Amino acid sequence: MLRKISLMLLSLLYLFVYWIMFYVLIDKFTFYLSTTYRFFASHKIVYDMFLISIVVSLVLAQLIVGLNLFIHFKNVKHFYKMQLLHIPLIVLAIYLTSATTTVIPFIKNWHISLLGESIAQ
Repeated sequence: MLRKISLMLLSLLYLFVYWIMFYVLIDKFTFYLSTTYRFFASHKIVYDMFLISIVVSLVLAQLIVGLNLFIHFKNVKHFYKMQLLHIPLIVLAIYLTSATTTVIPFIKNWHISLLGESIAQ
């Protein structure tokens, strides 16, 4: 029972961290597109890319967590090797989150994007 609860909490942690990591990476790519190509610079397309980046990052995070759970239920021996693979990915996610200037909803500077810069100062 305790192992199932700990696996559930670990999976939720992975889902949250990977969602943020993929969101930051996709947001950097969409920023590159909007600054490099004029077609992607309109307000509507930037807003649509923002919504797509949230959904795509969540789907990618769910794929990793789903693969992790699939490996756990099929073969426990490889599950522990998979956990070792998560360590550098978690470190990369923490680095990307702390080093970025990207607004991460409800994590980093989200109040500035919603309320404007004058409120945050």
